[in-house]
Amino acid sequence: DDSLYEALKPTIPILINLIKDSEEKTRSNAAAALGNLARNSQILDKDFVKHGVNFQLINLVLNEKSVSCKKVCVMAIMNLLSLPESRKIL
Repeated sequence: DDSLYEALKPTIPILINLIKDSEEKTRSNAAAALGNLARNSQILDKDFVKHGVNFQLINLVLNEKSVSCKKVCVMAIMNLLSLPESRKIL
């Protein structure tokens, strides 16, 4: 359900900062949250593009040492790929 998405829009930059955290669990949870926000609706699609979420997650996959965190990031990227605006820039 996307009923809270407008209220959650301001969390996108916060979650992007958290995927750069020193704690693996924090990075993983933030990546999962970004992916979950893309799962149920296209409402935040333009905001994901505006904040470069795709690139941030790809960067995390490329630089992450934890395999489990990489898996979470890949799943988040897959959710983002389902969004029309996101597909244009990947």
